[in-house]
Amino acid sequence: MSGITGHLPLEEVREMLRKGHELVPEEDRETRARLLLDEVWIAWHYGQPQEMTEHAGPALKMAREVGEPVLLSSALDGATADAWNRGQQKHAVELTRERLRVIEAAPRSHALDIERSDALHMMIESLIQAGEFREAANYAAEARKLDHSRGVEYSAWERELLTTFLTGEWGRTLDMGARFREEWNAAGGPALAAMCTAVATIAAIHGYRGEDARSREWFEFTKQIPQDISASGQLSGVLMLEGDVALHRGRPDVAVELLAKENLRKQWWVRPYQATRAEAYVLDGRPDAEEALALASDRLGEHRLAQGILLRARGLAAGDEGLMRESLEVFEQLECPHQAARSGWVLGGKEKEAAKRTFERLGAVEPD
Repeated sequence: MSGITGHLPLEEVREMLRKGHELVPEEDRETRARLLLDEVWIAWHYGQPQEMTEHAGPALKMAREVGEPVLLSSALDGATADAWNRGQQKHAVELTRERLRVIEAAPRSHALDIERSDALHMMIESLIQAGEFREAANYAAEARKLDHSRGVEYSAWERELLTTFLTGEWGRTLDMGARFREEWNAAGGPALAAMCTAVATIAAIHGYRGEDARSREWFEFTKQIPQDISASGQLSGVLMLEGDVALHRGRPDVAVELLAKENLRKQWWVRPYQATRAEAYVLDGRPDAEEALALASDRLGEHRLAQGILLRARGLAAGDEGLMRESLEVFEQLECPHQAARSGWVLGGKEKEAAKRTFERLGAVEPD
């Protein structure tokens, strides 16, 4: 995992994999399945989604035939990540449900404890992508209890950051973020790429509240968590939040500068990233805003948060009140108060009054 090992040259990794295929006996199906999974994750890391799709199905098929629980859990993990890449968020949720069933049915082991922890992480993120924030919150609470029982305190305090942030429980988010940072430092600051976006929510809250110095400091801290943020699949999520703070504060030019990259390799948050990027381009009056909107539409998939953001961006671009109301409806269905208030603020009238009350409750400054 690059968040721990750092970025290795592709040629070096390919050579190791070639030797593995060469050495494994034909009858050793478990090792052959693991090599196929290596193909999947190498494709993921080096931003080659078509190769990932090519190997994810055969790896899962062979893992099902072998039946070893840890192997099958890993293969379902790979298939889930491939579903994310293809915009199939609902399928990702179902694959992760199956993964949890496999883990729960098998005799407990250290390896499966690790798989269970990761599967809960994937379920939380998959449900968030599919727009099921409340169910994601239930799994986050379960994951937090598991981490406390294992003594992994920094992970326990990270688990609920995303769900509490999205559902507007910002006081809890800040409290848990402070505990995470304390426990992470106490543990020696391990490289944790997968937690970057969750931790960046702390920086975002301070930014929405007008606490610029705290926001900057937390964004800088977040970027120190992985060994190399530029190689992290969570980079898009951190930049998305940083850019969205700039939009809330009336600085679309800053958001455009942050979100200028069209494509980020194997990114977990690429869909809402592209939607936020499109909104920034529209608000900054860029001549290529339509291109940004089209790219975000192509990448949308079934990602509900991205859908709400993109509807708002399109409404702003066209001056279309109907699109703005659709955006508001999406965020209200998601029970995502901050984003709902952002859309309501643009609509004006009673929706703007409701937005004012939401911003006051959240402690956020009114958008510029």
